[in-house]
Amino acid sequence: MKTKKILHKLLAFTFLTNLFCSKIKADENKDNEIFGIIENFTEIMSKAWMKDKFLKEIRMPQTILLDANSRVYGSCSQRDKNLKTIGGSSYCSSTNTIFLVKEDVDLFYELNDSSGLLYLLAHEWSHSLQHAWLSKIPHPAKELQADCLAGRFVSMFEENIDRKKILSLAKISLHMGSKIHGTGNQRAYALLTGLGVIDGTCSIPKMKDLAKKPRNANKVIRLMNLRSASNDININESPYKKSFNQLVEKFEY
Repeated sequence: MKTKKILHKLLAFTFLTNLFCSKIKADENKDNEIFGIIENFTEIMSKAWMKDKFLKEIRMPQTILLDANSRVYGSCSQRDKNLKTIGGSSYCSSTNTIFLVKEDVDLFYELNDSSGLLYLLAHEWSHSLQHAWLSKIPHPAKELQADCLAGRFVSMFEENIDRKKILSLAKISLHMGSKIHGTGNQRAYALLTGLGVIDGTCSIPKMKDLAKKPRNANKVIRLMNLRSASNDININESPYKKSFNQLVEKFEY
């Protein structure tokens, strides 16, 4: 009887151990995939950045991955009290640093694999450009401009983006509206403008105008469907594709 009990305990222990090890292995694989996406994005963007006549005059940001509630000391926390404790992914203009919070990264990855993470990375890189231009623009127009510029970053990262991926990026922004960032509809419209799916620019006047006029989500999706005769949309062949210089309309304020 005792032998059976011991055997059952051993079997249960073995099962739980294997389950625990499988979970650790799965987490490690996911982390490796995420690290690979971030590294790949940074590498490709660095090369594209230096080839762009407009961007190569601007210093590229550095990206640091850390846990939520990590503490930052020095210039970032001195200039922005909200950055003393990192609650979410953000950009520090003092050191031109992007803080990617692991919890945010995991969430965006789980939302839509590489598309979700790509969207997060591109948005934060856009804040770096805004700082380089000394773009003084109020919320939510500032965040909408970052979404718009993020669309251009995405098109630089993957020259061929299929319709499904653009839709997934739009859906992510549609479900992430806030008072500071704008409504989901506005964010989707800004993102798709940067992608070249919708005609327009990321200039401050245009983004301020967008912030005042909420866009209907169905209209955004309908516009996308009209622009795509097939399942694939080649950003390089888009009739609305624009360079960064064109998107900001030569620093038009």
